[in-house]
Amino acid sequence: MGGKIDLKPTDDRSHPEYRRDPLTGQIVIIARQRAHRPMSRFPSDDEDLPSGDCPFCEGRETMTPPEVFAIRPEGGARDSVGWQVRVVPNKYPALMVGAGETPSWSEHSGHLGDLLQDDALPGVGHHEVVIECPDHASSYHRHGDAQAGAVFLAYRERLRCFARKEGIASAIVFKNSGRSAGASQPHAHSQIIAMPLVPPILEREWRGCDDYWRENGRHYFANLLDAERSHGERIVEATDDFVAWCPYASRFPYELCVCPREEQARYDEASDHQVEALGALMRRLMLAMDNALGSVAFNYFLHTASLDSPNVDGVPAGFRWHLEITPRLEGLAGFEIGSGMYINPVPPDMAARDWRRYMPAADGATS
Repeated sequence: MGGKIDLKPTDDRSHPEYRRDPLTGQIVIIARQRAHRPMSRFPSDDEDLPSGDCPFCEGRETMTPPEVFAIRPEGGARDSVGWQVRVVPNKYPALMVGAGETPSWSEHSGHLGDLLQDDALPGVGHHEVVIECPDHASSYHRHGDAQAGAVFLAYRERLRCFARKEGIASAIVFKNSGRSAGASQPHAHSQIIAMPLVPPILEREWRGCDDYWRENGRHYFANLLDAERSHGERIVEATDDFVAWCPYASRFPYELCVCPREEQARYDEASDHQVEALGALMRRLMLAMDNALGSVAFNYFLHTASLDSPNVDGVPAGFRWHLEITPRLEGLAGFEIGSGMYINPVPPDMAARDWRRYMPAADGATS
């Protein structure tokens, strides 16, 4: 007896699964192959970032699966050097193409008579990595607006691709930066997971917008932005195209939300101008976070409306795609995990004031 538990899967059930809690409806992805991910060492603040054998660095394109999208300003062959942004399938995917038929839970699945009885559905989907810059020891917000815009262009183009794929209902773009935020590689990257079902949090947002429209006759996000601009204290930045603010009920210290001024539910429908403007704004926000909080771990994620799936009933009234940034200054503790509620020690008005103080000028200044 004794010794460490081996977390690597030992059976031949290699395909991921969707599982749903029959009491709460919570959906979980069981992805055994994710246990094989290599976990690179993250440096401390006073260390250089060693590249080692990083598969995301320029010149090591053969160390990743073949790319599905790339931006090469000077042109060039697929999987060659000279790229600005590169997108590849995740080598250790949470979901897999060809894992089975498109999943669908029946209305009666998971009832008490069938508890724990084969309610799992095949983990069908796509899982991709967006490599945000060729330089190992940097990130897009240190490379200028053009690099940042290229990253957000890659997001849009991949979402457009998924929208054309049969059976894909939703997609989440997300970034984990730092070990405590869930990253396994220090090279700047983000990820996209496309699914044939709608995650519960997105479904709640969509349904909430529809309910608000029916009860008030106005669009939720339009009213919300009007109210935040009127209040003023939680606004961090308002440009011609976007508003960035600290939400009234922020879950995390310095949590931030970015939303377009235009009524637009789907990010894959954003114009080239919007993509460039979002990249420029996000670059400044990332610099402000560096200036205010140092090398803090953080996540961000993009919520967008349905990708034209027949399984989803249209676009919710008044919903707008939006991007949420969550610095990870506080870990999730027992109360948060056990209750689904959050304790935030930094009021959003105070957080917004700090964001504004450290926000670089729109001319691209870095400090």
